[in-house]
Amino acid sequence: MSMIGITEIEYLRDRRFEDNMLEHRDERIMDRMTKMTMVAAQGLFDKVKGESIPSERLAVVLATDTGPRESIQEINGMIARKGFTGINPSKFPNIMITTPLFRVLSMLQAKGPSIPLYVQGKIHHTLQYAFVQINKGACDGVMVLHINEGQGCFGFFVETDESAKQRGVEIRFNFDCKER
Repeated sequence: MSMIGITEIEYLRDRRFEDNMLEHRDERIMDRMTKMTMVAAQGLFDKVKGESIPSERLAVVLATDTGPRESIQEINGMIARKGFTGINPSKFPNIMITTPLFRVLSMLQAKGPSIPLYVQGKIHHTLQYAFVQINKGACDGVMVLHINEGQGCFGFFVETDESAKQRGVEIRFNFDCKER
């Protein structure tokens, strides 16, 4: 049985993020949170030599503690002031956390089992998801991204040591994932 571990970690501080860090045809209609997620995902993807992973074997988990409450209040305030005309739903990713996830999946061409999760400070759920998907053979690697509005974004890449070795990448943190 191969070992599962984290090969790379990427951290992007909100204060150091600038909108021009992302060059994308739709960047003008994206919110800051989605842009940060995409920049962190691309950085992590490059570090793990992700272009060598078959797209159907790559999964992404987008985790956040930021709930939709504040975004719903903000969009309702805009509707009260301006009416429904001109409201761009992509500017409110917390209402639909799948928006940043979809953007990352499209950018990386990832087709593995991917999911958005509200983790409420319990990031270990993302690791459990990654381990289950890898152990059952649904994918070779899982990119886990965690972002909160107005804060930083970090991500890590979980995979088997065999998968990492094929691309010349080393496992940095090993986990013992024996079945009980």
